[in-house]
Amino acid sequence: MLPSELEGLWTSVGQGSAETIYRFRTDGSYDKVSILLQRRPSGTFSFTITASGFADIDGDRLTLTPVEGTQAMEDPDSPSSNFNKPLSDLIPDQFVWSFQDGSLILADERGTVAYTWEPDQ
Repeated sequence: MLPSELEGLWTSVGQGSAETIYRFRTDGSYDKVSILLQRRPSGTFSFTITASGFADIDGDRLTLTPVEGTQAMEDPDSPSSNFNKPLSDLIPDQFVWSFQDGSLILADERGTVAYTWEPDQ
């Protein structure tokens, strides 16, 4: 079970051409979409990772354990390199989590990212 204040759709802030979106549910399940877009003269390059799994909280530690997902790349400069395949890395992600000024803050060894809550539409 996740705290009710974590439930909902959270979108990363200030990540440049990359964006990560999480949907957390109180039953502990989550979905994640990370996308990187780069405009190029030949078109738009995109790299997308999706994952679904279960979240667990232990104090200020949030562990996200994916059970399935995909990764896809579309490169207009090298179409033969394009792919869409199952996610092979199902290793859990671990974060220190908190709320600050209405934002969800997730921190790990790669850095700290703030997420804003988005109402369901």
